[in-house]
Amino acid sequence: ALYVVVEWPEFVAGCEAGDCLAAVRFWEGGWVFLGGVLGAIPAVVIYLLVSGLDVAAGFALLGMAMPLGHVFGRLGCWLKGCCFGKRSAAFAWLEGRHPVQLYEVAGEILIFAVTLWWFHRATDERQPRFSRLRYASVPVFYLSLYSVLRLVTEVFRGDQLRGFVWAGSSETLARWLSFAPDEPVWLSTSQLLSLCILAACSAFWAFYWRSVRGKDSNASSM
Repeated sequence: ALYVVVEWPEFVAGCEAGDCLAAVRFWEGGWVFLGGVLGAIPAVVIYLLVSGLDVAAGFALLGMAMPLGHVFGRLGCWLKGCCFGKRSAAFAWLEGRHPVQLYEVAGEILIFAVTLWWFHRATDERQPRFSRLRYASVPVFYLSLYSVLRLVTEVFRGDQLRGFVWAGSSETLARWLSFAPDEPVWLSTSQLLSLCILAACSAFWAFYWRSVRGKDSNASSM
């Protein structure tokens, strides 16, 4: 659905040319990750509630596993040749493009390691002042790190069909990273969504640490 929204002019043009069903042929493409996350969150909530499972614990498990699953997704992008990077003479041995898929694979492996550490820390019920809010912190921890990673990797992305809210370029950055000076680096649709996700995560962390400090001060007063 997010892909259709972003590429709406393309689908309108296709409909005018006689193909009005392209938007619903999801098996032909359009599986964007951020759209998947936005759709998966309410879907998981509904599934956990209907199944009678613990919502907070379910999301903690999901948040811990997602970065590792995304590693295999980006490896698939690399093998398929989609989600490619900007052209660069420095990577002539890689079809002349930044291997942005592999940048994200490396970043996701690191995020998985750190999120796994946070998962064990946050879900240890033997800790003093343990609260169920800690379960919720695991997926937020992952989304916080991933939104930062996505802001960075989007700079190297060369598939501009995803669209830009504002196509800003930087000759200095282009010179450092060896791509054309007129290539836009800011602000893609994915970067805008990443900023929105990061803002929501920041609000959660402000509430989370205020709650933790409140428990600490109550414990010390006792």
